[in-house]
Amino acid sequence: MLYAVGDNRPWKLVAHVSGIDGAVVIPSCVSTDTTLEGDLQRAISGDTVTANGQQIVVCEGVQGQSGGVFAVSLNVQGRATGDIAITVELIL
Repeated sequence: MLYAVGDNRPWKLVAHVSGIDGAVVIPSCVSTDTTLEGDLQRAISGDTVTANGQQIVVCEGVQGQSGGVFAVSLNVQGRATGDIAITVELIL
């Protein structure tokens, strides 16, 4: 879960993952707040990528709409090459 507050500036949640090189990684980011008719999208999921040691965008807050509570996840499809380590960074 991610709770974003403030002035609705854009933000980015990125994951640094090791031990899964060559695996397909599918990020997911969904607002858990109740939406009303006419509400705009608050955040978008990162692109599906093949892991090769790069940072992986999990979720990006949309300028002017990015406050709220979000459920985020990384779905990894493939074999691990060793010990898996994940760190997550919030970039403002």
